[in-house]
This record gives sequence, structure tokens and C-alpha cells, in this order.
Amino acid sequence: MRISMRVLLVRVFLLSVCILVLSAAARGQAPNLTSVSSTRGAGGDLNRKDVKPATSIGDPKPPIKPKREDFATLNAYEAAKDKYYEDLTDYKVTQAVTEAEKRTEVRIRESESAKVREQLLAEREAEKERADALERRLAALEGGMKTGAAATAVKEDAVKDETVTPVVTPAVATPPAQTPLDLSWTKGDFKITLFGAVRLDAYFNSARTQGAGLPGFLFPKFAGGFSQQNMSMNARHSMVGLLFRGPDIGKFHSGGRMQAVFFDNTNVFADNNGFMLTQSYGELWNDKWRFAAGLQLDVFAPNLPTSLAFSVDGAPVGNSIKGQLRVERYLKLGSDSQVTLQGALSEPLNSIKTPDISVDEDVGLPNTEGRIAFGLGKPSQIGLLRERPVEIGLSGVVGKLRRTALPSETPRRVISTTWGVNLDFRVNLSDRFGFKGEVYTGQGLGQMVGGVLQSLDAVSWKAIGSTGGWFEGYIYLTPMLHNHTGMFIDDPVNKDITGLSNTLFGRTRNRVFYNTLLWDLGKEKKKFRIGVEFTLGKTEYKDPALTGRLANSGFGIHPQFQWLF
Repeated sequence: MRISMRVLLVRVFLLSVCILVLSAAARGQAPNLTSVSSTRGAGGDLNRKDVKPATSIGDPKPPIKPKREDFATLNAYEAAKDKYYEDLTDYKVTQAVTEAEKRTEVRIRESESAKVREQLLAEREAEKERADALERRLAALEGGMKTGAAATAVKEDAVKDETVTPVVTPAVATPPAQTPLDLSWTKGDFKITLFGAVRLDAYFNSARTQGAGLPGFLFPKFAGGFSQQNMSMNARHSMVGLLFRGPDIGKFHSGGRMQAVFFDNTNVFADNNGFMLTQSYGELWNDKWRFAAGLQLDVFAPNLPTSLAFSVDGAPVGNSIKGQLRVERYLKLGSDSQVTLQGALSEPLNSIKTPDISVDEDVGLPNTEGRIAFGLGKPSQIGLLRERPVEIGLSGVVGKLRRTALPSETPRRVISTTWGVNLDFRVNLSDRFGFKGEVYTGQGLGQMVGGVLQSLDAVSWKAIGSTGGWFEGYIYLTPMLHNHTGMFIDDPVNKDITGLSNTLFGRTRNRVFYNTLLWDLGKEKKKFRIGVEFTLGKTEYKDPALTGRLANSGFGIHPQFQWLF
């Protein structure tokens, strides 16, 4: 009776403990368990449910049943049996409590794991959203100077701030990249974004240039002449523009842009402030086609060297500003390659007037421009730009110009055919360095910034042939600091040119070596830039001995300060 009462008391005690444990678990309180491990360990799959974790609670061991032969007397054996049954009762109760504790700990572990898993998944999504936002921000800075389909890059601004690139074979045609949302306005299906750049340019040249604030070619040097050092400081290269996005029309997106600088449109080389549209067009596009109409840059010879000067002087040929109708077609070749076909009907005379070409006119027919480009590799980041590693393009133009005598002169008219062929290329050898350039030949290309800005001879009025090109190597010392070194040459055909004394007509060669160092500030936003460019140039004229116009050479220093918005 004494043994049975003791067994009963033990059972009641242990069952009470079990009830307390289970009730504590039901209230969400953990019993005295070891700490629950986190799922933040490396290599875990956050989307996989955890397997049943091992418990830190030890399993109780069952008592050993006594045997009669192990005891000398029957009373000893009976006492051992009573102790065995007491221990067996304790074991079973303890085992039940242990199992309850295990189940409680498992539930706690699973609950904690689910919370941690949800937290880490939320953190992962947040990181992805931040990365996507950064990608869009970089694309905005890059695309703040791009058209909707990358083939229409705003090339005159690619030279100065590299927020533009002549990417002509995009992975897909994308909408016009947007600048920060605080400068955007949305009304219904229409969205308008303001963008621009404030720039201060300072120029020092040891030899007199065609324009003090826009160094193109050098004036001739005369025997016994005076020194020619000159300088200029202005903000005419500042730029303002609007991107607009409209409703989708069928399978096409709609949009466009307007953009202007503050040069004198009547004579871009004049040291005057003004207002000159550089782009103004509307477009429809998708990932296969693009249609655009308005004021745009040439399809012919689209690349630009990285120079700080305004782009009319930034390359030997191409990138002039003309009204045009354009169509583009994008053809995928596998997953990493693409062919881009471009065609345009354009105004034969560009909207930039210079003294050499102010008397020329069209014959009532547009120029025809075309280009085929091949892009290889997936677009990747290099500095602010996102480009395919290799791009090669072949472009051409054909048209007609005429020159007619003034009423006070002997009646005379000459009609000349203009044409040009250009090879452009760019190779990014890594995300740090690469090279790019163009080679061209043709005649009558002054209206496309070729032939040292000469289309027709001053005396015969016939088209002037010319050949030239440029080459540049570049290296990104850091994502913020990059250097560009190159040269360009424009070499008209001497026999097509007549030399005239006391004039600037008859330029037979122009070449420039340049080194441009750019430092982007503002971390990933890169809204500020400090640049400095060093140049060494030489311009030659026809019949220097007869006309007294000697070849001239000199160096230049051009710092620039820029703020993008």
C-alpha cells in the first residue's frame, strides 16, 4: 500500500508538470529550452521549408527490468521489482513530457524560421528594387540624351557629357529614358520630363581659331604677322530639352523630344548667344521597328569622338542637324547579336549656317541616307553608358546641291552630286577600356560637316572630294574618372580646290590630336562633371606661296564645368 501510494503521488506530480508545459506552449511561451537557431546561415534556400530540426532535449533512457537470478533473496528481488515499476512509471511520464517539449520546440523553430524566412525574402525584394531603381537612374542619365530607339542617340551631347551614346543595335527598342521624376509631369496618358545641362566652357588657343567659342579650324598664318593667342569663356553649350511620352498606338509606343543649345543659329561660329534647336521630333517604336519625323541628326556617320566642344566641330563628318523622315528595323541574330537597318529622307542643307555654305541650295529633292549596323554581345555597362561590346556600321548618303549666280553677276548655275560612304566601329575590350572611330570618303560633304566644312569650290562651284576619319582609345581609371585620347583628320582633294588670297576658302587639310580627361561627381547620380581637354591642331591652305596663307598650328586648353538636371 505504501509503494502504491508513492507511485500514485509521483504520477500526479509528473502529470502536473506535463500539463504546465503544454499550457505554457499554448500561451506562446517557450519552456526552458536552448536558443532557437536562425536561418540566416550561408547557402540556405529561403524558399524551401525547413526540415524537422534536431531538438536540443535529450531522450530519457528506459529502466532495466530486474532478473530473479541476479538477487540472492526473494525479498531483494521483490524490492527491485517495485523500484523498477516506479522507474518505469517515471520513464513513461518523462517520455511523454519530453515528446511534448519536442513538439513545442519544433513548433517554435518552425514559427521562428518562417518569420526569418519572410524577413529575408522581404529584404531580398527590397535589395532587388533598389538595384532596379539604380539601374533606371543610370539609364536615365544615359538615356537623358537618347532617343526611344537607341539608334537615334543625341550625338552632339554624347561628346560632352557621355550621357548619350550612338548605340545603334539595342537589345530591345526602349522608351525614351526618363530623367528624375521630380522634373516630370503626367496628365492622363501623356508624360513630359524636363532635362538639361548647365555648362561653362573656357577656351585658350595659341593660334586663332575660326570661332573663339567654338574652335573648328585655324586661320592661316601670314609672314610677319602678329601673335594670335585668344581665349573665350561662355555658357552657350548649355542645353535644355523636353522628353514626352504619349499613349500606345496599336503595337507601338509613342513619344519624342525637343532639345536646344544657345548658339547663334545664323552663324554657329559667331561669338554670340542665341537659341538653336538640335532635335525636335516625334516617334513610334517597338522592339522591331521605329518611325520618326522631325529635326534629327544624320543617319550617315553617326559616331562621335569624346570631345568637349560642340559636335559640329567634334568629328570630320556626320552629326549635322536636319529635318528628316526616318525608319529603322531591328533584326535579332541569336540571343546576343542584332542587325539594325536605318533609312532616311533628309533636308540636303543642315540648319547650321556657316559662311562657306550660305550660298548653296537644294534642287528640290531630299538626300537619301542609309545604314546597316551589326552589334555583337550583350549590352554591358561602361562608365555611364550601356553598350554592346562590338558594333560595326556601314552608312552612305547621296543627294544634289546647286549654286546660282546673284542677279548682279553673269548668269550661271552649277548642279553637283554629293555622296559619301562611312565605316564606323566601336570595340569595348572590357568594362574599363576600348576604342572607336570612323573612316569616310565622298564629295560635296560640307553640309554634313565633311571636307573641312567645304561642299563646293569657291570658283568652279563643283563638289569637293574629301577623305578622313578619326580614332580614339579610352580607359576608365575608375567608374568616375576616365581618359580619352585620339586624333582626327579631314583631307579634301587638292585639285578640287581653288586658293583665294585674303579669304578662308581653299582649306586643304585639318587635323587635331586631343586628350580629354573627365571626372564625374555625385556618386551614382553623376550629376556634376569637371573636364579638361588638350588639343594640338594644324590647318593647311591651297597655294600658300601664291596667296600668302601659310599653314597654321597651335595648341589649345579647354576646361569645362557641367551640371546635369
